[in-house]
Amino acid sequence: MDEAFGRTEGGLSLFSAATNYIYGGGGIVTNYFSIDPQSSRIYMAATAPDSEDGTEDGRSEIGAIYSLDLVDNGSDGLEFKILNRVTFQGGTGSTPALSADGQRLYISDNAGHVIALDSDLKERWRVDVGEPLVGSITVAADNNELYAITGSDVIQLIDKGDHGSRTWTAEMNGFQGYANVDVEFNSLTATATANSVVIMIGGGKSLLGRTMMLHVGMGLLDRKTGKLRYFAERREDSVAMSIVAADGSIYVAHSPLRRAVVKGLYPELTRDLTGGIARFKPIRLDLLARDAICAAEARGANASTLHQTADLAAINADIRQMKLLFKQADDAMIKAVSDGDMSPENAARLGNLLAQSTANLTPMGLTKSVAYLAEACAIFAL
Repeated sequence: MDEAFGRTEGGLSLFSAATNYIYGGGGIVTNYFSIDPQSSRIYMAATAPDSEDGTEDGRSEIGAIYSLDLVDNGSDGLEFKILNRVTFQGGTGSTPALSADGQRLYISDNAGHVIALDSDLKERWRVDVGEPLVGSITVAADNNELYAITGSDVIQLIDKGDHGSRTWTAEMNGFQGYANVDVEFNSLTATATANSVVIMIGGGKSLLGRTMMLHVGMGLLDRKTGKLRYFAERREDSVAMSIVAADGSIYVAHSPLRRAVVKGLYPELTRDLTGGIARFKPIRLDLLARDAICAAEARGANASTLHQTADLAAINADIRQMKLLFKQADDAMIKAVSDGDMSPENAARLGNLLAQSTANLTPMGLTKSVAYLAEACAIFAL
């Protein structure tokens, strides 16, 4: 690797430094922080002071979660104040993940546990997923769903309040039938959307207990079952994040760290490395419109069950999301008609129902608004 990537002026291996940054080795803080949108409290995963593990050797064996705030320092300035800290055995390479209301914080340890804490850093439950996580836990905006990312799987968990429940492990079969693919595995942090989970699947060989990435592609999992709904092979590896645009496109930044290793081991089987950013475009905009409309109906139906005074902030948040889904559906229908995947008559009918739903999209009018959305969603079942 040093021959391929070189060393710094101080003699450090660039490849080793990169893998340490990514997997949290040899540092106190090697990941990002999270900020609670309600309180502005900052949460950071790091390590406890080296001496707390009983041996001062320059590396702590104990992980720690810190909560911090910016406070007045009394001299016309600000300073960070540590509000709380809890420790756990082993470190973590993941960024703390927050629920939308800031009442739950999710972390992982290097023994394969997903740990749920409250906003005061009191542990509420933990679930053993069988192997260490290699990325931050994905928290869906609804249904209390979590997605734990290991080196091989994507695992859905449900936060039940006093305990966590494991529901499914993702189906990884994007490279079925490939002659040089013996094993398929998860390769990126999951991104939860309204009806799917965006994942990256690697395909290749197993060598000395490690997976060697020869192929890579992007897939969509069904949120309810974990089954692979769609898959498209791509050119390059990534250790970044997948970003979903309003038109359904998926963008991924390239970082071919793992393929660099495999290129050295299997040069004839591995395509040349490349940089840049990849975009995956949607090819059925009528289905995007369907999913946006039906997702808006489900969100509106849920919001209509909430208390209009006590839960007004949550209701308004759902209404804002519904408006975004309406805009997404409108834009998708225009393109779907242009592509020939939707008739102008159905588009006009759907547009009229969305307009009537929009006119009633208030906390008091949600029931009527949802009724129009239910009629629109039913059109796609005809």
